[in-house]
Amino acid sequence: MQNAMLNVKEISKELGVSIPTVRSWIKNGKIRYRKVGRFIRFTREDINDFIITKEPKK
Repeated sequence: MQNAMLNVKEISKELGVSIPTVRSWIKNGKIRYRKVGRFIRFTREDINDFIITKEPKK
């Protein structure tokens, strides 16, 4: 299921962060997403790109 669309809750669980953190990344343009109707969805490619380009913690 390569083209599955994931929601904010699923992404937060997968990345080990809170839902507000994911929403903050969306608001600040740090993570790419898709709007499907009024819903925010992510592709596996969006998440992989985010993981690769994410800045290391200081």
